[in-house]
Amino acid sequence: MPMDHSWITISWRPCSYFAGMTIKTFAELATPDERSQRFSSRGFSPSYLLTPDSAAAHIQRTVDVTLDAAVPATMRDSYRRVCSTHVYGLFDYELFTVAGDLALLTLQQAFAERLISHYGGVIPIVDQAGTERPITAPIYEAVHAAFFEKDGSHRKGDWYIRSLKEPGERAPFRGALSQFFGWARMEGLLAGQRSKLYDRILVRMRNRAAHPISYKLSMPTDSALTIRDIGEFINRLWGARTPGGRIFPEPVRREMLVLGWATDGNSFMQQRPDQLIADDTHRDWTYLIVQAAPGDELVAFDADLETLRFSAHWLWGPGTYDAAVEWLGSAVQEEDEIDHLDRWFVVRVNAGSVDPPRNPDQFAGLPTGQRDGDWALIRADYPLDAFNHARSLQTTGTECSTLGGCERCWVETETIGTWDAINRRLGALKINLRARPPINVRVGYAHSRWEVWSAI
Repeated sequence: MPMDHSWITISWRPCSYFAGMTIKTFAELATPDERSQRFSSRGFSPSYLLTPDSAAAHIQRTVDVTLDAAVPATMRDSYRRVCSTHVYGLFDYELFTVAGDLALLTLQQAFAERLISHYGGVIPIVDQAGTERPITAPIYEAVHAAFFEKDGSHRKGDWYIRSLKEPGERAPFRGALSQFFGWARMEGLLAGQRSKLYDRILVRMRNRAAHPISYKLSMPTDSALTIRDIGEFINRLWGARTPGGRIFPEPVRREMLVLGWATDGNSFMQQRPDQLIADDTHRDWTYLIVQAAPGDELVAFDADLETLRFSAHWLWGPGTYDAAVEWLGSAVQEEDEIDHLDRWFVVRVNAGSVDPPRNPDQFAGLPTGQRDGDWALIRADYPLDAFNHARSLQTTGTECSTLGGCERCWVETETIGTWDAINRRLGALKINLRARPPINVRVGYAHSRWEVWSAI
């Protein structure tokens, strides 16, 4: 007997009943979110709104990162989608949070694609005993299947990826994001000591984005910063630097500069050569000419030590105004660029006192009478990082690592020993040493910030 359904009433409700969202008209959807209009280049303003056009222009500028031509199209498309999602936060403030999370997920894609291209589709996987078990993978899905599919060839056991850059080196690998970072560092695809901080931070952020446990709402300044940072990592994985980058900055430009200071040591001035020639109002000052980065704190310049953020080279001086002008008359002014990441510094600890760092050439040129004490060969991005690490090692109860990477100072200590031991190690590292004897030249200014830092 057929069932009578005449009593059943079907009630249709819009999806908003289930999703908890409010259905908007097209005009409402195209209306800027006032929360998004409160952010400008000056930050958040509780009392001022940007116009829609100004807000749109500002939001797009905050994620205006150019990916290098070497980055593949698939990666470009994914990154473009991240940026577009962020831009449409103008109309829905919550899209800023979505864009930031999506950027973190895109980082995994970047590592996966770079892994395949770096090895040409044949991944050099070895087992714990070092036996070769390569994975042929034209796309990363084949690597994932080998490790995680039920019948995957590498599903069980501990696996490592062998370095092409450093024979004999290997890194644990099963596709975790943290292992991707370790692999990229091993192969030299990521540079810098301070940037290693992001190897941890970005893994934690990605894990929270992939496995949310509560509602969150991010500001556009936060998501824009995350998107830009991810853009820098993408560029760097393919061998490029991002203009204006903060994690993997471009090489630093240096030029010829004139440093001058008064007789009493209480006044200092930095000029270009043409400015010195055009202004003779300080003829009684002492002058020094160097090749250096214009934005550096050159008041701390010392020709025999690394006391600046970026390496500087002594050219002439010190001497009088007239002698400086005469020297400049025949000098050839040229600009150059230097890379300041992953530099080698040598720091001496003698009788509990820590010297400012020296570069390998300054170290190698020291006369026999200045080689006593214990020396530390340290890799760092800035000399102050190496100095602070060496000084921290003298502190009782310090958390710094004596050898290897230090996650407190973000430096790597290669070895500690006598001058001869460090010199031998520099040779083993195949560092091209050009021993430079001490010049005994420094700025005669009485208030160098380096001296203040050293005294802390």
